[in-house]
Amino acid sequence: MTAQSQVLKIRRPDDWHIHLRDDDMLKTVVPYTSEFYGRAIVMPNLVPPVTTVAAAIAYRQRIMDAVPAGHDFTPADDLLSDRLPRPSGAGTRL
Repeated sequence: MTAQSQVLKIRRPDDWHIHLRDDDMLKTVVPYTSEFYGRAIVMPNLVPPVTTVAAAIAYRQRIMDAVPAGHDFTPADDLLSDRLPRPSGAGTRL
């Protein structure tokens, strides 16, 4: 029996929790992130936070505008909402 090495190479991993921020910081971070990651779940806690669909669409466009030509990157946007029910009781969370 011939032994075979078992190697798993993840060439374009996902980042499941990233803060790209906005403005100059976003323009600095996105090219680096999109060089190594294929997708990312982008946290929406800007000032002001992304809480509406319109704000999410605008933020996604700013992210995509910062992705360099030739990079294949898909941001998965998230929204913050003050309309979600609050968990109650010890040991509960959303």
